[in-house]
Amino acid sequence: MVIFSALLLMTANPYLFGGSKDLHLIFIGIYTIFYPLIGVLLLRGTGFIDSFGIPEKKQRIAPYILTSVFYLWFFVNVKGNPDFPSELSMIVLGGCIAIFLCFFVNIFDKISAHAAGVAGLLMNSILIFWLFSDGHLLVKLNKADYWEISMIYAILIITLIAGLVSTARMALKSHNIHQIIGGWFVGLLSPIIALKLMNYVS
Repeated sequence: MVIFSALLLMTANPYLFGGSKDLHLIFIGIYTIFYPLIGVLLLRGTGFIDSFGIPEKKQRIAPYILTSVFYLWFFVNVKGNPDFPSELSMIVLGGCIAIFLCFFVNIFDKISAHAAGVAGLLMNSILIFWLFSDGHLLVKLNKADYWEISMIYAILIITLIAGLVSTARMALKSHNIHQIIGGWFVGLLSPIIALKLMNYVS
């Protein structure tokens, strides 16, 4: 959910980013979506995982390790880069922490990575609203005009989506309620830990 959090940050405070925002999103997408997806495809092709749903706890170890490597690589690239604000570094670090926590919990029991992702997006939206914006989103309509809307609406929509995703995971019997709650706990906690750690890694 890093790319959605980044998009939210761009619309909440577009002046944080230098250069083309489209190029920034492409760069973020390559590291947090494309590379992990290629890794999972290779794991599927080589038989390390039986399906893309990865229902077995043991088979989730390799995807977690691969994804954490790409996220850490991305964090190293954006940290201290003048084209990327420290707020984005915090979001990426939160994603790294969430993956590591999911990996650790997965040693003992499955955890809902979907729930962790949407909960992380929700907490990122709250932190952006609270710390990194004036409480509004600026949606670009053309070169000169922006549509300004309250971030409260975005937070409410994200909360609704997060609830629907979590409910869907239980309805599909992919996770039980405890695994969903675990995912929510990891997702809500990780951005807060990242915010505290940024003082030490900046």
